[in-house]
Amino acid sequence: MFHNKYIILFLTLALYIAGIVYYAVNAYSTEKDKTLARIDKQLLYATEGAQIIAGQTYHQRSAYENGIGKEEFLQVAHDLSAFAKSAGVKYVYSFIRDDGEVLFASTSLTDEEWSEEGETAYEENYRLIYDEATAALEKMFSKPQRLYEESRDQWGYFRSVLVPYESADGSIYIVGADIEISDVMSQMDTVLWSAVLTAFYYLGIILPFFIALLLMAKNDKVKLQALVDAKTEELQILNHGLEQRVADEIEKNREQEQLNFQQNKLAQMGEMVSMIAHQWRQPLAVLSAKASYMLIRQEMGKVNEEDVRQSNELVIEQCQTMSETINTFMNFVKPEQEKKVFFVRDSVDAVMQMMQAQFASQGISVEVIEAEKDVKIEGHENLFEQVVVNLLANARDAFESLESPDRKLTLTINKGHKVPVLSVEDNAGGIPEEIRDRIFNPYFTSKEEGKGTGIGLNMSKDIMHKSFDGELLYTPLGGGSRFEMYCCTAEGSV
Repeated sequence: MFHNKYIILFLTLALYIAGIVYYAVNAYSTEKDKTLARIDKQLLYATEGAQIIAGQTYHQRSAYENGIGKEEFLQVAHDLSAFAKSAGVKYVYSFIRDDGEVLFASTSLTDEEWSEEGETAYEENYRLIYDEATAALEKMFSKPQRLYEESRDQWGYFRSVLVPYESADGSIYIVGADIEISDVMSQMDTVLWSAVLTAFYYLGIILPFFIALLLMAKNDKVKLQALVDAKTEELQILNHGLEQRVADEIEKNREQEQLNFQQNKLAQMGEMVSMIAHQWRQPLAVLSAKASYMLIRQEMGKVNEEDVRQSNELVIEQCQTMSETINTFMNFVKPEQEKKVFFVRDSVDAVMQMMQAQFASQGISVEVIEAEKDVKIEGHENLFEQVVVNLLANARDAFESLESPDRKLTLTINKGHKVPVLSVEDNAGGIPEEIRDRIFNPYFTSKEEGKGTGIGLNMSKDIMHKSFDGELLYTPLGGGSRFEMYCCTAEGSV
């Protein structure tokens, strides 16, 4: 009898330990992938910010021997150094190509490097040849595509992202950002130890229980009863603390929800930076062309009062356009304290004003249909716009891998019984059937590594539930997708 009990207990313990090991390995793998994706996203945001800091014409002028003065080079270097520090990366920098050589157009330095080398020595980095350029980096100048890599050079061992950008004259420059592999490994170690400690925690819970059962099987009836009483007391103590642990877990879930919201907000801030760059590209090009025209007229001695007047009017007009762009984006990110009644069409127009330049650059046509006029809803307008931005950005990203010239988005505004307030349709190929039931899960993304956080749709659905007492649903279409936003209008339930 004792032998049979021993075998059963041993097998049960073995199965439990195997389950714990499987759970720990799976948890480590999942968290490792999330951490790497978060690091790559951090690097990508750093490159987007760095190319905006340098300015629209900086890299175009860097292609010429004296196109950038050392004072401007040092100023950009200081700005990039401060930006890299705030972005949590080791270095941000950019490359150009001249006469077959890869040259530094700009770069940041750490505080230690500034103090050791000083500005005078750092001036020598201007147009410095990067003789450790990899074949993949050199290939990017002829075939621009984003590159994630781990590489070692004279400055250290890094995980890097390199992103190609195009200057106004069509020339390609590369913006990169680095984070030290030691920092990456440190984060991986944290994830590993978390999984290991979790496994030991669960082992620590079950092992005393099995040891107690083995002892009880060997002792007489009196000692067995004493051990049972002791374990019963332990279970009572454990149950007494269960409520506190449940409360702690609820608080952790709430904090994780807030973290997810902040991550989604940071992801959208990255989208904002990209949108501002697209919105400003045309007025900056107009100003640059007008300045060049006036310089030519001045050199020819043909500048007159009418030319000056027209130039001033153009500058004022373009500056107003850029100022309106900033005001639109400021209104989008400004937190709202109280709910209000707003028009759905106004929110859609505000989002389109931010994203229309991106759609135009990718050849995406957008049609807004008002099946019902003046549809109003009550809530936080900026949260509603965040959901619309998430849906449109996902559609825009889906078109990137689609070679069809017919790229179309249709937004339909409506109200009525069981009708979505807003639906967003695209013909970008649709979502594969095998993953449709997971698209609203947290941290699930169908995008390439480094291009998606996997929390956009999850947070959008959460916003519609909690802020608008509504729903966000997905419907597959032939060759495309439709997302439908349901909520109550200001006139009543729909």
